[in-house]
Amino acid sequence: FLVLVLLLKLLSVFEIWRLHVMYPGIEIESFVDVVLQLPYVLAFALVGTAVSVFFGATLSRFGKAAFWIWWVLYMILCIGVPRLIPLLTHNPAANQVVIFLNQAIEHIVAHARIYGAAAVLCVTVVFTAAGYLVVWKQEVRP
Repeated sequence: FLVLVLLLKLLSVFEIWRLHVMYPGIEIESFVDVVLQLPYVLAFALVGTAVSVFFGATLSRFGKAAFWIWWVLYMILCIGVPRLIPLLTHNPAANQVVIFLNQAIEHIVAHARIYGAAAVLCVTVVFTAAGYLVVWKQEVRP
């Protein structure tokens, strides 16, 4: 993840240079510097590595069965969540749920650093431990 961040930074520098050459006199804005701040980079590196360890451990241990389970969950997430959002916003009975979610999101945003650090730490520890438990006492076959 850290190597990918370095590559992204290099490509961003090249892209900004290219845009300055192609469109002289126009102010070029780059969002990469906002995204590549050290806390975000470390958080993505920790969580990404932990999740990759867990997925790799389950695929190593359970093979195709784990692959198809992860694929189905991914499809449910990609197809189901976009269909759920209009249902929540247009259903009068679900307005209380939407109000509660908005208040929860506002609270989390107000305390983003504390909750973000705690979430990164919890996700990293849980997924790394779960990946370790999946491969614990697994036979090593030559």
